[in-house]
Amino acid sequence: MMALVSELSMNQAAAMKLQQEVKEKEQELEQSYVRMERGEAPNEEAEREWLRMVRDDARREKEIMERKEVPNVCHCGILPGEFQLRAHFVRTMPGFFFIIVFFCIPV
Repeated sequence: MMALVSELSMNQAAAMKLQQEVKEKEQELEQSYVRMERGEAPNEEAEREWLRMVRDDARREKEIMERKEVPNVCHCGILPGEFQLRAHFVRTMPGFFFIIVFFCIPV
């Protein structure tokens, strides 16, 4: 008999705890409605999630724009990290040539 009373007492305590949780959730829901009527996020977690989504969208948009940008090209029309070698032959006299070499390195 004592075991049954003890088990009943434990079940009553669990039921009281669950009733308290229900009341807390109802209050939280009511506060969410009030905040939404004022044009705010329903709760702190929803606001953080929204801000994270906005930040991620802005980051993605920025990355897309950066990919679309034309890379910097130097005055001789080559990309950064490349270089160009040009050689010109100049005839000074019959049978004699000078070779002039130009390096073009972008800055």
